[in-house]
Amino acid sequence: MANLLFEISLDDNFTMSAIANNSPLPPSLPIPPWAKGLLASVIIALALYLLIHHLGDVSVKQIDRAIQEISTDQLAACAALTGISFLALGSYDVIAVRMVAPNKASPGRIWLVGAAANAISNTVGFHALTATAVRYRLLTRSRLTNTEIASVTLLSWTALLFGFVSMFSLAVTVSPEAGRWQRGGGLLLLGMLLLGARVLGSGKMWHLGQWSLRLPPGRLALAQMALGGVEMASAIGALYVLMPAGTVSSFPAFSTLYIGAVLLGIASHAPGGLGVFEASILTLSSGQNRAETLTALLLYRLIYNICPFILASLALAVEEIRAALSLKGDNA
Repeated sequence: MANLLFEISLDDNFTMSAIANNSPLPPSLPIPPWAKGLLASVIIALALYLLIHHLGDVSVKQIDRAIQEISTDQLAACAALTGISFLALGSYDVIAVRMVAPNKASPGRIWLVGAAANAISNTVGFHALTATAVRYRLLTRSRLTNTEIASVTLLSWTALLFGFVSMFSLAVTVSPEAGRWQRGGGLLLLGMLLLGARVLGSGKMWHLGQWSLRLPPGRLALAQMALGGVEMASAIGALYVLMPAGTVSSFPAFSTLYIGAVLLGIASHAPGGLGVFEASILTLSSGQNRAETLTALLLYRLIYNICPFILASLALAVEEIRAALSLKGDNA
């Protein structure tokens, strides 16, 4: 991965620039490739074992019966929460482009870019590659430079990180099942997050290895935290409303389970965390109603992953056709 130099600021105190040898990708952690491959292999092997263990005696008839038990209200709630989640995901890019390259593209187009990038990367996997490729393909047509695309990517990832941490800390803090030490840890993490937002308001320059970062103002960090929390809560809720009664307890407790499953899926590098996410949910839930839980997971994949992926792919196809026709018209 190319070496980057980032400098970020907004208006007079928040600009972002990246020198990336013509690459819009942000820097990666210095983890040896063999270590990543070993970790991914271990996680996938364990996930396969757990799936066989939990689903060995689940029949197609049981799944068919479980599908019939899912109500229309549950499906509608899942679809609505999915829409809210992707509304927030696309808004990450709208905010980022407004800060980095204002007036270069309409908010509607930028939202479509952000939503499509996340819809495709959520399903295909390899987020750093797929999401950045989609952004690069579309944002260059809006006259954004590689530097600006790298900035947008970094800000979007920052918002996602804020969403993970803020949702996890809140869930642990308010969960009825959490013990005293767990709630204390959640409060501490939340306090550190708020303190970080305060530090971000200083506009200081941080130097991390070969790249440097001028921190954004605190209001941006707080906005990202709030938007990230809404996005994560909606994504979690989309599955929570499909889960069978008695399988999970409170929403905060389920949120910690969900976030852990997502992180394991990311670490596995499996496309969309496929198999790893499902194995984690099946293992960390009560273990009851396995057919119903599997059905909820399959419907969640369909509504939250497959449907947005199809819509994003259609939108990209239309965009490519329009670009080709426009180029043909210019050359005529």
